[in-house]
Amino acid sequence: MNRKELGKIIASLRKQRGWDQAEAGRRAGVSRAFVCNLERGTGGDPGLQKVLNILALFSRTLEIREIGEAPTLDDLLAEQDS
Repeated sequence: MNRKELGKIIASLRKQRGWDQAEAGRRAGVSRAFVCNLERGTGGDPGLQKVLNILALFSRTLEIREIGEAPTLDDLLAEQDS
């Protein structure tokens, strides 16, 4: 996954909640500009803790796994639900 793909996921989750970027930023303790840059995959290094704060708003986290590893059943079901 790259930054643009992550940004698209975050934008989608935010819109599902009916929040604008300012509201998501307020809830995560970051600026609206940060949310905007994260969703667009632009700007400097966003910082891991800030990204984790945003993901936590949507009950999501990062997972580390080997590149090319097949998705689990849970992964497939979660993808189907989103």
